[in-house]
Amino acid sequence: MWVAAEEFLLINFVMDFLILYLASRGTWFFCLRRLSLAALLISVYALADARFSFSGWTDAAAFFMSTLIAFPVRNGWMYMKSVGLSVMGLMIFGSVVRLFLIKGGSTLLSGALGAGAAAGFVSFSKAVFFQTGNRRAVRFRVKYGPYHAEFTAIIDTGNLLKEPLSALPVLIADEKALGKRFLTHALTDERIRKAAYASVGGDGQMACLRADEMDVNVSGKWIKAPDLWLGLYPGVMRGSVHALAPPVLIKGFGGKRKGTEGEL
Repeated sequence: MWVAAEEFLLINFVMDFLILYLASRGTWFFCLRRLSLAALLISVYALADARFSFSGWTDAAAFFMSTLIAFPVRNGWMYMKSVGLSVMGLMIFGSVVRLFLIKGGSTLLSGALGAGAAAGFVSFSKAVFFQTGNRRAVRFRVKYGPYHAEFTAIIDTGNLLKEPLSALPVLIADEKALGKRFLTHALTDERIRKAAYASVGGDGQMACLRADEMDVNVSGKWIKAPDLWLGLYPGVMRGSVHALAPPVLIKGFGGKRKGTEGEL
């Protein structure tokens, strides 16, 4: 069966991007540009491989290079988890496409069914095996100068942002969580530091500061928060989540306090 190169490339790009996106969703503070570049690399290589039949070692090297682009290698376990999900998703996609093409199905229909099966597998796997605290919610109370803010933050294992000089984790909150007056006042502080970040909207510099007071309610009781910086997200986050807490708070669940009052 002959397939147009443009059709082959488009189907593979959409499928690769979808699988990489689902594998990284909720795991990394990801960047769509990185995912797009990685998906483009895989799809172009797949087209070249279909034409020239490269060796298995070359296939593995191309895939490894694409995962280094798509997923930051800052946490070995999360990186391997994302890579594993991607591998399984790609294998399922390829198997479904080959099955339907052998039976005489159209290329577009086979690609759509394969992408759907792969996406369903990746989503189901994350729901069953990798639901360790990614979406747990905690309440924060923050005081800065004359302004106070109380809001709910989601503990996000993909929030790996750290203030560069102190290497301390950052609690990220947007204008809706903090309030416009709080945010405007905070942005005038001359002691603000900048931390590089990558998000859905792209890369940038996030203003970070030390709040005068920061308390957290993890197990029904307000206690002093661990040593965190407050990241001032530019604008309003998409969706219903308006604050992202670092994964250091996960160990605070269980209702037991350890060590000093400020330690979770």
